[in-house]
Amino acid sequence: MFAVIAPVNASASSKTTADLAIGNLIQEGLHGVCLRAFTSVGTAQDEDAILPFLVAQVARIEAGQ
Repeated sequence: MFAVIAPVNASASSKTTADLAIGNLIQEGLHGVCLRAFTSVGTAQDEDAILPFLVAQVARIEAGQ
């Protein structure tokens, strides 16, 4: 039995490709993990995260604070 793989957009295609590549490596006896880092950076983050903290710090320096 075969599964039909039909990603609906470029993001889904890249994820599917990564999953298939990792699956092939595992079949060859290697270990593999597919990580999907999301919300690493975004407008919903506050200054507790490193990148917003650094950006806010630069903005304060440029504002002379």
